[in-house]
Amino acid sequence: MSISPLLEKALSHRGAFFCCFSDANATAVAPPAPLREWADRHLDIGETLGQLSGSNAGDAVAALAAAKRTGHATCVVSAGEPATHWAVELFNELAELRCFVAVLTQTDAPVRSPKKPEQVRNRHAAFRRGLAGEIVSIDPSCTSLLGWNQHDVIGKHSLELVHPDDHVQGMDAWAELLAQPGGQVRIRQRYLHQDGSVLWMEVTNTNRLETAEQCVVTELLDVSDEMHTQFELQRREALLARLTEALPSGVLHVHPRGEMFSNASWQRLTGGTTLASLLESINEREAVEDAIASKADLDLEVSFPEPIGSCRFARVRLRPLLEGGEDLGMLFTLDDTTAVRLQHRDLAALVERDPLTGSLNRLGIQRRVESLLAEASAQETRGAVLFLDLDNFKAVNDSFGHALGDAVLRAVSERVDHLLRPHDCIGRIGGDEFVVLLSEVQRPDDAYAVAARIERELPRLAAHFDEPVSISAAVGVAMFAPNDSFDEIMHRADRWMYARKANALRRDVTPSSPA
Repeated sequence: MSISPLLEKALSHRGAFFCCFSDANATAVAPPAPLREWADRHLDIGETLGQLSGSNAGDAVAALAAAKRTGHATCVVSAGEPATHWAVELFNELAELRCFVAVLTQTDAPVRSPKKPEQVRNRHAAFRRGLAGEIVSIDPSCTSLLGWNQHDVIGKHSLELVHPDDHVQGMDAWAELLAQPGGQVRIRQRYLHQDGSVLWMEVTNTNRLETAEQCVVTELLDVSDEMHTQFELQRREALLARLTEALPSGVLHVHPRGEMFSNASWQRLTGGTTLASLLESINEREAVEDAIASKADLDLEVSFPEPIGSCRFARVRLRPLLEGGEDLGMLFTLDDTTAVRLQHRDLAALVERDPLTGSLNRLGIQRRVESLLAEASAQETRGAVLFLDLDNFKAVNDSFGHALGDAVLRAVSERVDHLLRPHDCIGRIGGDEFVVLLSEVQRPDDAYAVAARIERELPRLAAHFDEPVSISAAVGVAMFAPNDSFDEIMHRADRWMYARKANALRRDVTPSSPA
C-alpha cells in the first residue's frame, strides 16, 4: 500500500493532523501502515468531526460526497467550545488504503453562513379511483409529486397518467384487485410527470369499493432512484456477461454458497459448466484441489485426454476473491495452450533435424544417445553406435555438382533408415558423415552385422542416378560401455571407422578387440 503525493504533501504541513474513517458509515478506523510514520498527528475522529453540528455537519457531509466522486474535497468547519476553526482536506484513499483520510489544520477563516436546508423532495402521493378506474380525488401530495392538479386529472382514467408501455400490466393488476374486495395489489410502473418526465412508482392499490368510501385508494411511492440504480446494475451485469462470453479464455466463478457461473469457453474446454468438469479430466487434480482447500493462488499447466487418444493442454489459474475481508468465492480461468505446445514441439523437432536429409542432426543424435546411455545404465541393457563416412564424396560434388551431391546424401539417409528397425535411428552430423544408433543390441556381432549390411547396400544406390557416381562407406562400430559418455562412444566409433579406411580391411573382418 502507498499514499498519494497529494495526501503526503498535506500531511507534511506544519500543524496538520489527520484521522481515518470508513466509507460505509464514516466510522473511525485505525491508520493503515503507510500512515504510521505520522502517528503522533493522529486524532480520534470523535474529538473533531464528532462535535460538528448544524451547517458544519452539512459542509462535512457535502465534502465527503464530493470526495467520493472526485477523490478530493475541502471544507472549513468549527468544533469545540470556544470554537476552533479547521480547514479540512478529504482524500478518497479507498483504492490503496481502504479508507478516507481527513487532514485538518487550524485556520482563522470563519465558517461560512449556514445555507437554508435544501427542500426535501416529496416521494409519496395518493389519489382515489372509482369502479371504472376514473380518478375521483387527489391529495395535494399528488400535485407535489407529479405536477398535476385536480382540475387536470379528476374524471380522467388513471391509465392516462401511466406510461403506455405499462398499460397492460396496469389493467391486469386492476382486474386482480377487483376480484379481491378489501384486498391489496402492489406493482411497480412508470408514471408521467406534468413536465413530460417519467417517474418510477411503487403503486399500492387497496380495494374499498364495498365500504362507505366506495373507491380504490392508490398510494404512490417514488422509487425512481432505486430503479435507475437497479437498471444501471443490470446494464453493467449484462455488459460484463457479454465481455465474459466474448473471451477466448474459459471463466468459472464459484460462489462461497456453491453457486457457479461459467462462460461458453469454459464449457467448450471442459465439456461442462462446473468445477467438477475440470477436476474430472485434468492430470493435476490433486494440485488444484490443494489450492482450493488452502484458498491459494494457482498458476499451472494441465492436460486433458481426448476421446480419440490425443491430448489437449491448458493453463489454469485460480484466484481467491477477497474484498474487505469478505469471501467472494474463487475465480478460475482456463486458456487452451495446445496450439502453442504443438508449435513448441515442432520447433524443438526442427532444431534436432538435418534440413537436407530430414534425419537427425548432431544435437538430435546426441540427445538420443545420452538418453539411451542413461537407460542402459539403469536397466543393464546395451546398445551400439555406428559411424559412417562416405568414400570419395568430394569427387561427386567436384565432378557432378552439389545438387547431385545433395541427392546422394538424401539417398544414403533414406536407404540406411530403411535397413534399420523402427526403434533405431540415423543422423547426419555434418558433410558426408552419418551416425546410426542401435538400441537393445546385446552382442557386438549383431552390431557388426548391421554395419556389414549397410556397407553392402550403399554401392547399389549408384544405379538410381544418371551420372556414374560411386557410393560406398566405411562403418565404425562402438558398443556401449559402463559409464560411457556421448563423446567417448563417438570417439571409439570414429576411431574404428578410420582404422578400417586406413588398413583397407575387408567388410567381413571383425575388429581384433571389441569396440
